Amino acid sequence: MFYSQYKVRTWTFLFTGLSNGAIILSQNNISSTSYYYGVVRVYYNGWGNICDDYYFDSAEANVICHQLGYTGASSYSRAGLTSYGTDYYFMKWDDVNCVSSSYLSIAQCTYSTYIDYGCVNHTTRIWNSNPYAGMVRLQDGDYSNEGRVEVYCNGQWGTICSDGFDSTDANTLCKQLGYDSSSFFHLS
Repeated sequence: MFYSQYKVRTWTFLFTGLSNGAIILSQNNISSTSYYYGVVRVYYNGWGNICDDYYFDSAEANVICHQLGYTGASSYSRAGLTSYGTDYYFMKWDDVNCVSSSYLSIAQCTYSTYIDYGCVNHTTRIWNSNPYAGMVRLQDGDYSNEGRVEVYCNGQWGTICSDGFDSTDANTLCKQLGYDSSSFFHLS
């Protein structure tokens, strides 16, 4: 249940471990789950960038935005076209191909871990579009798969508060965000 004025209980979620395919955005070499634009970083046995050497298009950009809790990408391009600061992370993925732009996680797409010489300075950058009513997101976590759950309602984001929230509710949210399983704990 969503309460806009009364705080009953606040829950924080960790959607089972930092797994390959977790996504976060970075600006000026600082990553945050609260950014709505920036250089895309992917976790694959450590953090790195996704190569954009002309194969990355709107389907992949939309999937990344879905995973981050947005309706889709407003725009995307190579990071070198606009500066988000110097980025020293290695490329982790190339040739990302999402058959459907409705996927909820970039891990559902095909990709290559072989990085060719053309990927040296072609990191992907992205902007996210506006949220929609009923949309859920994770906020204030260290990574894209953890944080406090918020729901977009009546034009604003609010925290889910409920004394009756249980593991079934957590797993439903987990599936909605594109994860397989969850852990949750009471924050306050």
